[in-house]
Amino acid sequence: AGMGDWVPVLDASDIGASRCAGLMNMLKMHVSRSLKELSHNEHKLVFTRTQKNIENQLAQWIRCFDFSYPMVQLNMPMWKAFTTIILRIVLFSSS
Repeated sequence: AGMGDWVPVLDASDIGASRCAGLMNMLKMHVSRSLKELSHNEHKLVFTRTQKNIENQLAQWIRCFDFSYPMVQLNMPMWKAFTTIILRIVLFSSS
């Protein structure tokens, strides 16, 4: 990495790994419905990647989150909305 390149700080602690896994589980629970919503609302968007590939991209992306603090408690509709927003960011930033 050159000078000025951003390098993510990954939390490799047991607590950080556990919180990251918990977040990923919540996202995976809503990926399918969120993808359907995105493909319906973004009619020009064509998903050429498999759901597993998209989940792998999500997993890589969320590892950059700061897990030093507990996650906020969200209800199910908020988790689905959060998943949809995160998916849109990940899908469009890597296309």
